[in-house]
Amino acid sequence: MAATSKHYGDVELWIEKVIKSCETPLQEITARHLIQNFEKNYFDIPGVTYSTCTRRLRNLLDLQKSTRLSNLIKIEERKIYVEQFT
Repeated sequence: MAATSKHYGDVELWIEKVIKSCETPLQEITARHLIQNFEKNYFDIPGVTYSTCTRRLRNLLDLQKSTRLSNLIKIEERKIYVEQFT
């Protein structure tokens, strides 16, 4: 799986797909590295666009991570609840 071209918009969409497919902490770390590489390689795009792209990707990754952690907490709480009554 790779970006369809080197245009920053295509690369941004590809990174977004990678982020949405993350299921483990290691995949999230790799996605964060992709964002950092995006920032290094596309720092010369117009300022507002650059800021918007990088901020959106970071926020999306943070949301993905918090959702995964929230789901893990819910699973653990259910396990504890079931153990109390069995």
